[in-house]
Amino acid sequence: MRVIGMDPASSVFGVAVVDGHDLLRTDVWRRPERGSAPERLYDCWMWLVTWLTIWHPDVVSIESLSVERGAKTTRVISHYQCAGIIAAKYVGLPVIEGRTSEARAIVLGNGGMSKEEAFAAVRVMFPEH
Repeated sequence: MRVIGMDPASSVFGVAVVDGHDLLRTDVWRRPERGSAPERLYDCWMWLVTWLTIWHPDVVSIESLSVERGAKTTRVISHYQCAGIIAAKYVGLPVIEGRTSEARAIVLGNGGMSKEEAFAAVRVMFPEH
């Protein structure tokens, strides 16, 4: 099964393509410094639709929004999360929304590890990426 994982943030949007146990590709979209919020969202959405069209996943998994941030950051992240969900639905894909701790528990065996620990564990699992 081919899955595209999406990790929306306020200034970057990360994606990863996994097929079975193989990490095929990772990439990030960086929010442009110029442009209105609608222009930036459209740019992100188009980038995501292109990714989904090129990689033909079976499903999209997107990180659910953590509300441990300020109101402005939470609002921006939620907009990008919606862009990811709408892009997936636009190309006809099912979407699974999950918490970071759930993904870390499934993939790395420990849902409570820090972001830095998770990055280190993924680098060990996929040293070529």
